[in-house]
Amino acid sequence: MKVSKDQALSISRRTLLAGAAIGATQIAAPFVITARAAEAIKIGVLLPKSGPYAVQGETGKNGAQIAVDDFGGQVLDRPIQIVWLDESSPQTSQQNMRKLIEEEKVTAIQGGVSSGDVLAIMPVAEQAKMLLMATGPNATEITGKNCNKYTFRVDLPNKVTVQSVYPQLKERGKKWYFIVASYAWGIDAYNQMKDVLVKDGGTVLGYDQAPLGTTDFSSYILKLRQAKPDVLYVGLGGTDLTNLLKQMHEIGLTRQMALSAPIRADNAVAYCLCR
Repeated sequence: MKVSKDQALSISRRTLLAGAAIGATQIAAPFVITARAAEAIKIGVLLPKSGPYAVQGETGKNGAQIAVDDFGGQVLDRPIQIVWLDESSPQTSQQNMRKLIEEEKVTAIQGGVSSGDVLAIMPVAEQAKMLLMATGPNATEITGKNCNKYTFRVDLPNKVTVQSVYPQLKERGKKWYFIVASYAWGIDAYNQMKDVLVKDGGTVLGYDQAPLGTTDFSSYILKLRQAKPDVLYVGLGGTDLTNLLKQMHEIGLTRQMALSAPIRADNAVAYCLCR
């Protein structure tokens, strides 16, 4: 079959362009694959770098790195990179959450020690459709009234902890005193345990909220000493819990009542064991 000169030129032109495209793809492909292989898969870690929960923050970050190392340090021939930003307040945590998502382009985020901070960043995770593994908070509402399908928790909510420990604590007496952190987790810890105690015929002798980062608990201890409770329930964590128990231990108060806390720091256990 004969073709016109114009048809021949058209076919040649199309053939040439197609061939050029294929050739360019074949040449570029190795470089595209190599570049993708070198690009790290980023995992965000949002944990405290300072303040009462700094030890928990460093431990959590180290745990994440150990998990990466145990996994071989890569997935799909791409290295895994941990990006650790600070969790120091609800506002700062929100800002760092957005930075991890928008600037660092992380695949998922792990962290959150403070329930208040986690409650602040949960809407950000939901809006961005970003997986948030909340590893430290205990406030019941995180997986209760405030839950969303992008946030998961690995620690127990206060309601579960209360139901677990109350049967043993009630054997120590019905007169209780509460000292808790003045944010979501501590307040929820008080409400959950108070409801169980009162329903069972117990009495709340006192209830104090201590700001995060409190170092001097003398005013709280004075009221506690005067109240003479059977049980002290402490909704504090990190160095706040350690400081309270240390100051109680120095005046022999830890020997005068049963002590319980929904969470504990390793160095705080020593003061309980020395009762």
